[in-house]
Amino acid sequence: MDGSSEASAFRYISQADGVADGTYFIYTSLSIAKALQVVHHAGRAWALVMLKQSGSQPAIYTNDAVGDPTSDTTTWKLSDAELNYLTSVGTNPDVWGVMLVPRYDDGYLTGNLLRTDESSRAYPVGGSTTHDAGEMIKSDLGAATYPAGSWDTTLETNSHCGGDQVWANWASSESYKLRWTSPSGCTYFDESVNGVGPGDVTIRMYAWAH
Repeated sequence: MDGSSEASAFRYISQADGVADGTYFIYTSLSIAKALQVVHHAGRAWALVMLKQSGSQPAIYTNDAVGDPTSDTTTWKLSDAELNYLTSVGTNPDVWGVMLVPRYDDGYLTGNLLRTDESSRAYPVGGSTTHDAGEMIKSDLGAATYPAGSWDTTLETNSHCGGDQVWANWASSESYKLRWTSPSGCTYFDESVNGVGPGDVTIRMYAWAH
């Protein structure tokens, strides 16, 4: 098992901890493996599971899979069911969850780590279209340990950019004040995050899973 093909796909992301950065096949369900981009920080493998290009990108506002997970030039995402599978402890015993990282391509590692609630680190099914589907906390892809602080447990929304803003915070200091997307595809920062903001921002947003 080395992740080089569907036949030798990794069963979960942390099985790629010891390989080089690159593209590897990882199971995103019980029976299907997909090629995902993998990077390493602090000895930990992170698989790219959503990529939002700059500007308004409404295609990502869906619970379904969109686009090609190996593409660097288009907006795409795995389905919520796949994200949940990748980050469920029954599938991935070393799970951290999904982490939103603005401007990773410019060398930034900080962002918001996501989870369903205190009993589950999994990405919630429906989390890509529901404004308060889970919880967020400030984190870093290079962190040595899983965050031990308080989580932002009540997420926000308003009528801006179609309402129902996904993974949105502007009231809590426990997570970075950003809004991942909305029906109209906007990304909005309510503070400066990774050198950008506040306001509507036109940057690339990455989501990594471990």
